[in-house]
Amino acid sequence: MELFVTGAAGFLGNAIVRSLRSHGHEAVGLGITDQDLRKVERAGGRPVQGDLRTKEGLETAARGAREADGVIHAIKISHRAAPGVVETDVAKRQVLNLKALEDWESVDRNSVSAMLDALAGSGKPFVYSSSCAIFGNTGTAVFNEDSQVPAESVYGTWRAKHDRMLREASSRGIRTVVLRSAMIYGPHPDGMPLGRPDPANMHQQLMDKDAVGYLGKGDEISTCVHVDDYADLFVLALEKAQPGSVFIAGSEDYSRKTLALALSHAYGYRGKTRSWTLEEAHAVLGKGKILDFLFENHRTTSDKAKRVLGWEPTRPSLLEFALQEAKRATRP
Repeated sequence: MELFVTGAAGFLGNAIVRSLRSHGHEAVGLGITDQDLRKVERAGGRPVQGDLRTKEGLETAARGAREADGVIHAIKISHRAAPGVVETDVAKRQVLNLKALEDWESVDRNSVSAMLDALAGSGKPFVYSSSCAIFGNTGTAVFNEDSQVPAESVYGTWRAKHDRMLREASSRGIRTVVLRSAMIYGPHPDGMPLGRPDPANMHQQLMDKDAVGYLGKGDEISTCVHVDDYADLFVLALEKAQPGSVFIAGSEDYSRKTLALALSHAYGYRGKTRSWTLEEAHAVLGKGKILDFLFENHRTTSDKAKRVLGWEPTRPSLLEFALQEAKRATRP
């Protein structure tokens, strides 16, 4: 098959292009800049230029959807700080985070609508990347595809609405499939270890000068998945999933303290971590959903994806991958 892939120069989209190629499929990857197009090419895809924030970009996406054998939608809009310029004002940090989510919602809604309209009645597959963060705090439970999505989550209501919009679009003669990922880590096309910026440049990260922070005991438990394992699930969904189906992608559980340790190793802080008190965290992150997220468990199971689609995660664990990155960075 030839698939049209949005976000093809990004963390997840680039991995999807690689996985499609390794499984014998072709990928047409959408990118914004010339640099994006080169990333798509290096991954083995055929690049197409377009910005989903513009009318012309949406028309390009609709045309790409019509001409391809199917669509994979894997965009994320983020506002990343430049090195050394993390906003220290709590209120301004919260505005930046809210702005990124608002931009993401708008682009996602418009691009999904354009491509669904282009595919209506075609029977073609449309695989959408959602997130297990829509579940919010799982408490002591382990959530699955049938678990209830609350009205509010760390992403607000929009991510759940778009998730539902994709599933309901199967009634329009489109083989829509929703994949909900746990936290994603792995190789990034921009060379960022663990697929995320240096913790010193993250607006939502607790960070000292030379130690990565975690809140309290750091014993909150969440689930994560290697980006290449997640990308392989997109291929399986394209090949096997039924219209309107949902699958969760997660391969291991980790604690907040383990994540801090992994970031510390991957970014050259030599494994140094520190526990932060709630008062210290309030001073840096303020109060609200971001801080609440650090106190919550986000555990999910991928038994359905393994049973129905035959998905088998094989890549290194979160900490194993971080140690590999640390070793690679120290090589002459």
